[in-house]
Amino acid sequence: MTADKKAAEAAKTVQEIKKEIEQAEIIPGLQEKFTSSKEIFSTIHDYFSAINTASTYYQLLAAAGGIFFVYLLTSVLFKRIPALRAAPAEGESNFTLKQLIFRGRNLIPAGILLVSVFPVTAELCKAYLGDAFIIKAFGRVTIVWILWEALRSFVSGQALRILGQWMLAPAAFLQLFGLFKPFVEFLDSFKYEVGSVKISLYTMVSGVFIVALVIIFGRFISETIGAKIRAKKNVSASVQELIIKLFDIGLYFILAMVALHILGIDFTTFAVLGGALGVGLGFGLQKIASNFISGVIMLMEGSISIGHLVEMDNGLTGHIRKMGARAVVMETFDGREVMIPNEDFIISRVANYTYSDGYARVDVPFGVSYNADPHLIKKVILDEISKYVFSSKREGLEPNIFLRGFGDNSVNFLVTFWLDDVNIGRWKALSDALFIVWDTLKRHNVEIPFPQRDLHIRTDSAHSILTSAPRSAPANP
Repeated sequence: MTADKKAAEAAKTVQEIKKEIEQAEIIPGLQEKFTSSKEIFSTIHDYFSAINTASTYYQLLAAAGGIFFVYLLTSVLFKRIPALRAAPAEGESNFTLKQLIFRGRNLIPAGILLVSVFPVTAELCKAYLGDAFIIKAFGRVTIVWILWEALRSFVSGQALRILGQWMLAPAAFLQLFGLFKPFVEFLDSFKYEVGSVKISLYTMVSGVFIVALVIIFGRFISETIGAKIRAKKNVSASVQELIIKLFDIGLYFILAMVALHILGIDFTTFAVLGGALGVGLGFGLQKIASNFISGVIMLMEGSISIGHLVEMDNGLTGHIRKMGARAVVMETFDGREVMIPNEDFIISRVANYTYSDGYARVDVPFGVSYNADPHLIKKVILDEISKYVFSSKREGLEPNIFLRGFGDNSVNFLVTFWLDDVNIGRWKALSDALFIVWDTLKRHNVEIPFPQRDLHIRTDSAHSILTSAPRSAPANP
């Protein structure tokens, strides 16, 4: 058998194997994958098939010249127009307009290319070269560039900006070049069926996009409605938070149903998931469910609300700043924001200093010498504490002083007074009161005693101990 004959038979065998693979039904969807991928690569090939012509290189040169011209033009504009160089200071005239101009300054080069340079260049290429394929491609890329820069410059939400830049902009690129439909068919060819439910790669990608969009939209609606509810001064803070939480539950439930409907997922498929969800709540999600229910209970009771000053069972003290579905945010006096699970407010003891009112009592203990007159001490200290600016003047809350006992070194007193608003700060009030007590006692020459110990050394005993001590034997030479 000659070499040519062997080569012909081998080529024939390869063609037969290829034909069998393309027509095979052993792997479902294999032929669809080949077909869709062929469409993508053939479309790409159509765009780049004209690259090796002289017209293509002339168009590339014309596009490069147009881009260089725009670069020079925008450089001049940035030097001549102050609003493009630096962000405007708040309070300037036309602040909003200047801010929009500054934030959108990166769109100027792309806008000039798309509106003037590329259209003129395309007409010139058609007139002299008979084709403007490359210039049109540059124009489509410029549109995607404008979309990308607009999302980066004007969209403040990070999640929405990332979603637009990495999903919306690539989809626009594929659509402008006629690759979107083949690409969707290619992704949809990778599928897996469970009963009547079909899950493909395209379903997963579109599902991520839709779910992210629904979450962003839901968060925007929730924050907007929440701000309007919190602005109602005639509704208590606890009722406001309860309404907001119930609104969020209903909103996200409706948005979840809408997202499932858009994705084409049948609701009956969640019948099995319901049992699994119940088991999860009984085990892994028990704490989450407990914290959520505890938060609802607190809001319905109104025992804890935003702005309240509370002290936990472990001594942690601070103001309630936010009440979420899982935890409460407490701001302590040293500026820390501590997230405490809602369940801790239900199962442990919590002291709420501002539950019914803002009154708080401050206790100031002190002691004086036995040489001092206790009647005088009571009078002068009580008079000075009554003059304290934050001491309550309400009936029944007047300052008072008590003789607590006779100690080893001092006569012990306790002076008490009330604050009309505990948010003034108990530590500040205690410090001010101690200064008042100190200054008052010093002004009346009253001694503040402190423990003293006297040590007596008998010299004759010490001398006898030293002389009676045995001497050590001399060392051997």
